[in-house]
Amino acid sequence: MTYETGVEAQVELKYGSIETLPLAIGETGKLTVQTLHGADVGYGPGRGGSFPVSGGALGVVFDGRGRPLELPADPVRRRELIKKWNWTLGGG
Repeated sequence: MTYETGVEAQVELKYGSIETLPLAIGETGKLTVQTLHGADVGYGPGRGGSFPVSGGALGVVFDGRGRPLELPADPVRRRELIKKWNWTLGGG
């Protein structure tokens, strides 16, 4: 992502994870997406693209959990995964 100031930041999103980049409410940037392994992010399998983004309360959230959302059957593992996702999004 390229911020209005020209500063660049990047994140590597792995399948099953959530990542964020800070972008405050009212700020804008340009997001460039590059895919690996034929992933489809809306431009067709294996194709990326660029588009403008606007900030929000959580910044820019990248959700690589797939659909439908798969949760572990084991309740302990499920709780730990949900706690991890919550922590990534700024929860406590």
